[in-house]
Amino acid sequence: MLWLYILHSLSTGTAGLSSLAVPVVGVVSAWIQLGERPGVLEAAGMGLIVIALAILTARELAASQPKFSEAPAAGPGPGAVGDRR
Repeated sequence: MLWLYILHSLSTGTAGLSSLAVPVVGVVSAWIQLGERPGVLEAAGMGLIVIALAILTARELAASQPKFSEAPAAGPGPGAVGDRR
């Protein structure tokens, strides 16, 4: 049910990225509910997954932001209507 909500409300890229977090959620859920402690390699793998997801999400957010030029917008010059010099 939650997965269908995510697919409906998020962009395709974001929903796809969230599916990559499923192994991390599974290991953390097993740790909390069943008392299974992840080993060093599992923890390192989860760390790499989280770092990769953070990088990919940051790239997607940066690409979706509008680009603004650094030059100021040109306003009306001298002699324009309403210029009282």
